[in-house]
Amino acid sequence: TADLGFLPESEAWELFSRQTGWELGQAGRVPVTGIYQAAAQVGVASERVFLKKLDSDNPTIRYWGAIGLAVRPEISGMAKRKLRRKISDPSPAARIEIANALATHGDIPNALPALIDSTQHENLIVVTHAARIIELLGKKAKSAKYAIEEALKRADKIRPPDTPATVVLPGDKDLAMFVSFSCRAFLNRLDE
Repeated sequence: TADLGFLPESEAWELFSRQTGWELGQAGRVPVTGIYQAAAQVGVASERVFLKKLDSDNPTIRYWGAIGLAVRPEISGMAKRKLRRKISDPSPAARIEIANALATHGDIPNALPALIDSTQHENLIVVTHAARIIELLGKKAKSAKYAIEEALKRADKIRPPDTPATVVLPGDKDLAMFVSFSCRAFLNRLDE
């Protein structure tokens, strides 16, 4: 079997729409070895290693490459330029983490458009991911306020805000709760 916990949540659910996680793990069709290696290098590998991962054909390896750059204490101008070139990655999870790496290293103007765009994605897992990154940026991302307000309206329409968090609902109704958590936290921080 294979541990699929190293897949970004949006990528995992996409795979699980066709087969269960157990079936995927048993079949060995997910190239987990490269994914495990990419994840294990976060916090220890060089900038060069993570930059190379951004060129992988595997979106999950690109995702871990971006996370690896985000957690580095600093990155070079060359790394920032490459992240800017990769900001339109076709994988929502990789794109959000590329934007996160840029924002973490001070390039919020180039990061925010991708994050804001992701708050409008049809998949609420993607929206949650983007909203959480924006939430963590706090006041540095204040220009995302309107997009976050719109994401919150959408979430509240799907799952009314007076629904207790202890009530588990199917599909988007449950995911909308997580979108609203990050959106409300961000908006509250802006008002402080």
